[in-house]
Order: sequence, then C-alpha cells, then structure tokens
Amino acid sequence: MLPEGQRSREDLLHLVTVALDRLPGSYGDALEWKYIEGLSVAEISTRLGQSVLATQSMLARARTAFREAFRVMAGPEFEQYVPPSAST
Repeated sequence: MLPEGQRSREDLLHLVTVALDRLPGSYGDALEWKYIEGLSVAEISTRLGQSVLATQSMLARARTAFREAFRVMAGPEFEQYVPPSAST
C-alpha cells in the first residue's frame, strides 16, 4: 500500500499520457520522440519538416506546456514529481 498522497506508477504513467495528449500541435509527439523513443533533435526536425533551431525552440515550449498540464492534473502532489529547479 502506498503512503497517503502518493500515486502508483500506473497512475503517474496515466497522468503523463493524458498530459501529452492534451498538448497543442506537435508538442506531445515531439516530447514522446525525444524522451520516450530517444530521437535526436535533428531526427525530430526531419519528422516535423522544420529546422533544428525551430525544433529546439518548439521542444522548449513543449516542455513548459507539459509541465503546466502535468501540474494541473497532479494537483498539490506536483512538487514531489518534479525537481525544484524544473518547477519554476
């Protein structure tokens, strides 16, 4: 049994999946390709048909959008899942 306020790994995976699905445009796809499939920025830029610089910028915006979507869904427990430097 998990301590009160902690989510199971399955719950977290569900939150991540739903947060990715709710992101605008290609943000969710790009984050999945980068962090789940392990593609390079160059490979992602080829898939998206845009420059490497544009892809780097988009990934930065996508990370911010994901962090906010996850924060809303995780509620007060958010801080325990995200390092303090990444939550600002």
